[in-house]
Amino acid sequence: MAVNKTETRPPDRGLLLVTLALVVIGVLLVFDSSFPVAGDKAIGDAWYFVKRQIAYAIVGVSMLFAAMKCSPKFFRKLTWFMVAAAVVSLVLVLMFGHSIGGASRSFNLKFIHVQPSEFAKIAVIMLLAHMLQRIGVKVRKVVYIIVPIALVGVISLLVLMEPDLGTASTIVFISAAMFYAAGAKKRHLLVFGAFGFLAAGLVTCIEAYKLERIYIWYNPWADPIDSGYQIIHALTALGTGGFLGSGLCEGIEKSYIPAPQTDMIGATLGEEAGFIGMLILLALFVVFVYRGLSIADRAKSRYAGLLTVGVTTMVGAQAFINIGVLCKLLPMTGVPLPFISYGGSHMIAMLFAVGMVLSVSRHIDDRLGEKDSSADESSGYRRRDGGAHLSRISYSECSVGNRRGYPVRR
Repeated sequence: MAVNKTETRPPDRGLLLVTLALVVIGVLLVFDSSFPVAGDKAIGDAWYFVKRQIAYAIVGVSMLFAAMKCSPKFFRKLTWFMVAAAVVSLVLVLMFGHSIGGASRSFNLKFIHVQPSEFAKIAVIMLLAHMLQRIGVKVRKVVYIIVPIALVGVISLLVLMEPDLGTASTIVFISAAMFYAAGAKKRHLLVFGAFGFLAAGLVTCIEAYKLERIYIWYNPWADPIDSGYQIIHALTALGTGGFLGSGLCEGIEKSYIPAPQTDMIGATLGEEAGFIGMLILLALFVVFVYRGLSIADRAKSRYAGLLTVGVTTMVGAQAFINIGVLCKLLPMTGVPLPFISYGGSHMIAMLFAVGMVLSVSRHIDDRLGEKDSSADESSGYRRRDGGAHLSRISYSECSVGNRRGYPVRR
């Protein structure tokens, strides 16, 4: 039985403020890290990168507020269009894309390099939220999750062919989190994850440069003037920064790191603001993830909850991967730091995705026309408080958890 649309609420202010704070920090860091490079003879304009980042931020924030004003139903209607556009653009970029360093990942439109893989991540999130809501409790049966897994596999494979292992890994991580939140059995996810791991290992063995990345990750000082050059200078920047940092705009390693305003932008923050600065940045991402998961937990619509889980996981996973690479916890990948790294496609796609989450927070009591869950109560499809079932680790012996009616994951 469909439920009438409820009144909208104000957007989640915590999530909105944290997002805007990260965008502002990103603009400042792009200028700080890029002005030595932008001011040289090749470019001749110290404001070159920051002017573009400000333009990207303005477009992205506009997209955020536009998406926030829409109903989550609108995004659901866009699902198959987004998926089709993602697949077509990923195929076209392989054929006609702008090649940089042997990788064809973007279309060069002069003012902006459009990177389809950034929008493909959003398409995957919308696709899985739509399909997993339709599947419902049948997600625990492997036959019902083969099709969505296959669709995600096709998109991931196209991204991997660019090649872009970092983005492909992010898509897989987002998908696993959404399947888990939807209630899929852990053993099914582990089996499919094992296949994905074997496929990634095969690709790594076939392409020699990926094996070299793993070796350099283990010992970057084996090739300090070529393959290990970037990570060595990033680690030097973090070590130089110490606890309090060397002072804003006083860092020197940004003059040596290639394209310091992109994936390694955190090195400038670590050198100039020190451990305290990095801790504040991490705290902002933790707050973002907490607010996002809180919205997902309270959403009455299963679709809206899964959509929010996907976006929150995307931001959290990319932040973890980027900072992990910076600290040499993970092998080198081309994953940007959300809202911080220089890039138009990245900034616009991320802010649009956050706008979808803020839309969910405004319609948090709206079931979006989904059927009444009373028939599924005995199956644990929904909590007794009416919220969307998003699987979590809970304890059957915990009286507090039982009073709230949390389903026990088995």
